[in-house]
Parts: sequence; C-alpha cells; structure tokens
Amino acid sequence: MKLPSIAAPLSLVLAFALVVAACEHADLLVAAPPSPTLSSLQSTIFDVSCALSGCHVGPSPTGDLDLSEGESWANLVNVPSVGVPGLVRVEMGNPDSSYIILKLLGSPRIVGPQMPLGREPLPDSDILAISEWIEAGAENN
Repeated sequence: MKLPSIAAPLSLVLAFALVVAACEHADLLVAAPPSPTLSSLQSTIFDVSCALSGCHVGPSPTGDLDLSEGESWANLVNVPSVGVPGLVRVEMGNPDSSYIILKLLGSPRIVGPQMPLGREPLPDSDILAISEWIEAGAENN
C-alpha cells in the first residue's frame, strides 16, 4: 500500500505561515517619512506663514529676522534672539531651548506675542517638523 505524500500539504502550511508572518510585519515595510530639511520647511512653512510682507522678510524684517529663502538659516541658527538674548533662535540639536519653538508654542518664556502674529498658531505637525529639523542638527539643507 502506498502512503500519501505530505509534501504538498506541508508546502501549503509553510506558504500560509509566510503570508501570516508578512501581514503581521507589513507596517515594517512602509517607509518612514523623510526627515524635515530646511528646504522643505522653507517652502511649506516659512514662505507660507512667516516670510510675508510686513513680517519676517525684506530690508527691515520684524525682530531683525529675515525668513526668506536663502536668508533663513543665517538668521536662525546660533543667532541670539532679540526678545531673550540668553536664548538663541535655533540651538542646533536642542529644540526645547530654541527660541523659535518657544515663540511658536507661545511659551511664557518669550517676550511679545506667539507667532505667527495675528494668525492662527501653526499646526502641531509644522512645529514638530521644525523641532525635528533642529534636533537633527539644523543643517542648511
């Protein structure tokens, strides 16, 4: 008497196990969003909410802070804030001590109003993106 082969059922069980394992870890296959860069912050936040006429742009920007393209990095990174000179606008690697984050959050440690002035506060996702850029080293990228 010939015994039935177990190769076919075994291969189905193994295939099913692989599919289940892949499904359980499918979230690992999704690429993480790219880290924020100065260029991405410039086009999505600074140009839209900050570097506007009468604000942080032009020959006499508010708070002596020009956030226009090509000027923002030099006006932010390791530059003392006007409101609280003991703090810098962007302290590389340290968003919690960066004055820009304190201003955007409306911290009690700031001088003057929360930014952007006269408008709705920036969404948390925008502030988080700026914080992530600072924490990653605030590169001029």
